[in-house]
Amino acid sequence: MAWRASAPRWLSADVAEANRLSADDRLDILDLIARYAHTLDSGDLDGYVNNFAPDAVLFGNQKGREQIRDYVAKLMREGRAGPLPNGDVAYRHFAGQSTIDGAGNRATVHSYLLWINMGSEPPISAAAEYVDECVKLDDGRWYFQSRVLHRLAGRFPGSQPVTVSRTQTT
Repeated sequence: MAWRASAPRWLSADVAEANRLSADDRLDILDLIARYAHTLDSGDLDGYVNNFAPDAVLFGNQKGREQIRDYVAKLMREGRAGPLPNGDVAYRHFAGQSTIDGAGNRATVHSYLLWINMGSEPPISAAAEYVDECVKLDDGRWYFQSRVLHRLAGRFPGSQPVTVSRTQTT
């Protein structure tokens, strides 16, 4: 049986209607998803970690910003995220088709992900779905409280960096 997302348990019809997310909240959540991909792909580790609430959980294993930082720094050192040591980018994250269910200062977001290889391998290496619990904290910003990833097809980026071939133009 395939994995299937469901509506958050905390979101009853009464709560949803009384505290419906504003258009600005929805745009801010979409920006959070885009900022996640951009900071990860550009190697901005501080920016990446600041997308998460202080007590957030990433992929069920990394709890809190320090563990998230350590995990993603390791991925970056291995060439599995961010720029390679020579400055080339091996992968890009394309997230989209987001649905947002929420009310007040909480939201559950489902979005799809394509990993795009930037080298000579076939361009799409995998497809996945994110399931996010997002919270709006006292500073007025939205953060990931938890982020779960479900592989749908293909393979996750491996520990071997992608070889980037450069095309000469004259």
